[in-house]
Amino acid sequence: MKKYVSFLLVAAILLSGFLLIRSSITSAAFGNKVESNSTSYVSLFQRITHKIKSLNSKFICGNTVSDRDGYTYGTVQIGTQCWMAENLKTRTKPNNTPLTNLSDGSERDCANDYGIHGTETDCDAGNTLYTHAAAMNGSSTLYAQGLCPNGFHVPANSEWISLESYLKDGNNSCNASRNETFDCATAGTKLKIGGSAHFNAPLSGVRYSDSMMGDMFTDFNTGGYFWTSTVTGTHTFLRNVNSDEAGVWQGMQNISTPYLSAALRCLKN
Repeated sequence: MKKYVSFLLVAAILLSGFLLIRSSITSAAFGNKVESNSTSYVSLFQRITHKIKSLNSKFICGNTVSDRDGYTYGTVQIGTQCWMAENLKTRTKPNNTPLTNLSDGSERDCANDYGIHGTETDCDAGNTLYTHAAAMNGSSTLYAQGLCPNGFHVPANSEWISLESYLKDGNNSCNASRNETFDCATAGTKLKIGGSAHFNAPLSGVRYSDSMMGDMFTDFNTGGYFWTSTVTGTHTFLRNVNSDEAGVWQGMQNISTPYLSAALRCLKN
């Protein structure tokens, strides 16, 4: 694609140069009558080069994408979908307001195997967790951009189902209506770190709040939990890939549960 675009750019330059030279020769012979033609050729050249540059900058799945905080993420094509190949790490909202961070009830947190608030090193390792409200940037709209980079969105439950259906083996079941159970084997295996889908889901666990103990972290190195943008009343669908399961867990989660936090994996629009 890049070689093709470069060829077009060179061809446009050569063609426009030829037209300008021809225009100059004609102008010398006939005076100012062809000045408008020369201007038209310049305008044509500008339009062609602008179009070619826009083609050259067009996002191709497999390229990296950066967020507003400067974090860079790989992307991966899985079936017809283009997913970020890493969990979101961003520390700010789209209006550049910092997310509350690394404290009880914060919008963003970093998980680790100590079961306590982590550090940015833990988040850099892919273990960033967000409350659902933060992940969606306060929206309840299906396919909301939320905290995702421009051109990406918080995946809907139906888009997770499409992912699982594509990755499941052969005639294995993949019940889109399942609740709090695993299915769609071996999609879960393929989605985990080192899996053939190159989705590389870390098992970052989940954060929740205990009325007496404050924020609690569980399932680190056991389960990777992911938000969706499908909201029904006070509930949303949650995904989980687990170290002991070949399938993917689907369940409904009350998003009003205090400070419940999971990972966010963004999907290309």
